[in-house]
Amino acid sequence: MNLHYSAFLALLVAGAAQGQWVNPRPAQPVRPALDENPIGKEHLMGSAKAAGDTIFDEDFANGLAGNNGVGAWTTAGANGSIWRRDVDGPLGAYSQTSQRINSTTVANGFMIFDGDSANSNLGTNPPTPLATFSQWDGYLVSPVLDLSATPNAHLDFQMRLRWCCSGTPGHFVDVSTDGGTTWPNRFNPRKEGHVTNADSGTYAVHINLAQAIAGNPSNVRFRFAWEASSADNNLSHYFWQIDDVAVTESPVNDLALRNTQFDDYFNDGNVFGGAAANLEYSIYPYSQLRELTLKSKILNDGVAAQPNVQLAVDVVNGGGTSVFTGNGTLPTIAPGVLDSLQIDGFTPAAGTTDTYTVTYTLSSDSTDARPADNTRGLSFKVNEFEYAYDLGSRNGRAGNTDAQGNPLEFSVGNIFFIENDATSYGVKIAIAANTAGQASPVGEQVQGTVYDGNLDPVAETDLHVITNGNLNNNGQNKFVTLPFLQPLQMNAGEEYFVSMQYFGGTAPVYAATSGLSATAGGLLLDPAENPPLFLVQGRPMVRLLFDPSVGIDEADFQNGVGLGQSFPNPAKDMVTIPYELRTGARVRMELRDVSGKLVRVLEEGNRAAGVQRLDVNVRDLNDGVYFYTLTAGDVRIAKRMTVVH
Repeated sequence: MNLHYSAFLALLVAGAAQGQWVNPRPAQPVRPALDENPIGKEHLMGSAKAAGDTIFDEDFANGLAGNNGVGAWTTAGANGSIWRRDVDGPLGAYSQTSQRINSTTVANGFMIFDGDSANSNLGTNPPTPLATFSQWDGYLVSPVLDLSATPNAHLDFQMRLRWCCSGTPGHFVDVSTDGGTTWPNRFNPRKEGHVTNADSGTYAVHINLAQAIAGNPSNVRFRFAWEASSADNNLSHYFWQIDDVAVTESPVNDLALRNTQFDDYFNDGNVFGGAAANLEYSIYPYSQLRELTLKSKILNDGVAAQPNVQLAVDVVNGGGTSVFTGNGTLPTIAPGVLDSLQIDGFTPAAGTTDTYTVTYTLSSDSTDARPADNTRGLSFKVNEFEYAYDLGSRNGRAGNTDAQGNPLEFSVGNIFFIENDATSYGVKIAIAANTAGQASPVGEQVQGTVYDGNLDPVAETDLHVITNGNLNNNGQNKFVTLPFLQPLQMNAGEEYFVSMQYFGGTAPVYAATSGLSATAGGLLLDPAENPPLFLVQGRPMVRLLFDPSVGIDEADFQNGVGLGQSFPNPAKDMVTIPYELRTGARVRMELRDVSGKLVRVLEEGNRAAGVQRLDVNVRDLNDGVYFYTLTAGDVRIAKRMTVVH
């Protein structure tokens, strides 16, 4: 395995490095001389503060020397020197200066742990990766702070982070109350949904320090920790950028929504354990509608207890009409407590194609000091036949190569839970374009494959040869529809792994991904590994279809009549011929051999508008090529099929 994977309990968490060569670092601007006696900063500690007041702040204009009125920063750990002041942004074989933090004071500098740069040869143009990647441990350590007058404090900062290739990130904020001798308090600074290999851009972090410093608030230090040793020993890339650090007096009243969902999904890494029954899908087909659970965790991040906490939900359809409202109440939440509320009773309307938006609003009897995190909106769709987990347009990719970038066999896709018995007819897949420097996947072959809970294949499609028109760059959503060789009866209560399968070849092939996957929602199967399943950080753009007209493209229509490709093809015993009528018509199907001899006539009579299918017994036909012709009113369309016994 290469940069793409790392161990995670019984599963592995996978994320393709997807690095591309970058332009060399531009000439650095002249940096201002470090000010060893900064002015304009007053010593803010030692007296009580009002809620929201600043106690300590740092913009790194003077690098480690500090621009805070308190003292200098230090580095620690075997590789602490990788932490440095920068103005340009990351640089390495897999990162580029355009990924610079967009912080408030970025112009006067910021701190960066540039792991990618440390694992690259910067003497080449462009930079090239070193033959062996190292895992680093390095800490950026604050000066000692006396917070005894302000023990109800929050730590705020802005950050930009991307890491590879560990599913267990090694990025922490540690807090000490003995001046840095020990570090017993550890916080996760990553925002909700930030996972392996994802560059989520610049965002703000807000950490409540009150409990961590309660033992001795007069001797506080905090540090930013990059620890490969705590992250499956495989944390080699990319970067962590920090700026605009502040310690502020905590607000009195501050509620926040956390882990908001429109279903009740939780998974600890187990696959085929039934958890997908509550996975949040982006599109639900009519046959798989179910009651959804509208829920959220609620954090009291302020100083005071919050009475009469209310979570209100409002579900609005695509026409702007509210179709469901609900309310949940907690009598009180103590400071620092994370509780939860859920509202049951909402099931999308049966047999109706629509888009739903769920708005969550959090309130209490107190006025919230930071109301921006008290509301959130989530959305999903319902349509007749399509089941989807992806969010609709490519923003990543998932695949499998060795350390040298050579393609390996794999299947990548999503887990789909079957609420009600149904017959599926095919899949839709989106294939990602390769990066510059990689061989083109055009001409390589993929197929759709469905696996059951034992990882046995239970349905597959014909091989599809990738064309240039199939490839998706970021922001695109060009899907390929592939019908199964035989329709698949799917059973209620079962989970199926629906995938794009690649058998290896001369160029790497990747499925496009869209959005960030919940644990065990998106999977990659590598048959050469044991265990073979890996979690993928993106949602593969692989969808399950219950449409019997799968295989009928717009190009297959003539004057409102569409004729699809028969399946399986070649056929042995039975063959299914899908067709679609835009308006009702009298239907006749003829089957002729390659010489033109009529071997079968099927009179269907009058058929209503809609999707239709015709099952034909071909056991008594000789091996060979046949043509089937659909006559609907005045329209005649013919296609070819093969019979092989």
